[in-house]
Amino acid sequence: MSALNAANAIQNTNPPLDYNKKAIREHLQFHATNGPAYVQIQATKALARMIGLYDDAKNGINNAVDHIKEKGQTLHERMEAIRNGTHKVTDEELGDYLTAGTDDEEEGGTDEAEPP
Repeated sequence: MSALNAANAIQNTNPPLDYNKKAIREHLQFHATNGPAYVQIQATKALARMIGLYDDAKNGINNAVDHIKEKGQTLHERMEAIRNGTHKVTDEELGDYLTAGTDDEEEGGTDEAEPP
């Protein structure tokens, strides 16, 4: 088959795609479902970027990292104050420290038990 015949065959089987959001989304959805594995992966990634899933995940991770950094900095400052003798640990603070890990675990367990 010559190059010209191959180009004609492609034009006949794949008509031009309309340049609008709906047409592109439907085309990607079709290939994410019906294409070969490598095409399905690429189409799914393109759809995820199009609807903002990557941005949502990135923002969520950044927020979690910032929160962990703040907690770590606060804990570090407290520990330094305790070492220097400028801060005396109260019974309430000690209780908060001892139960800090159990509160997070309990919250995670209740979220999974709730229906969607």
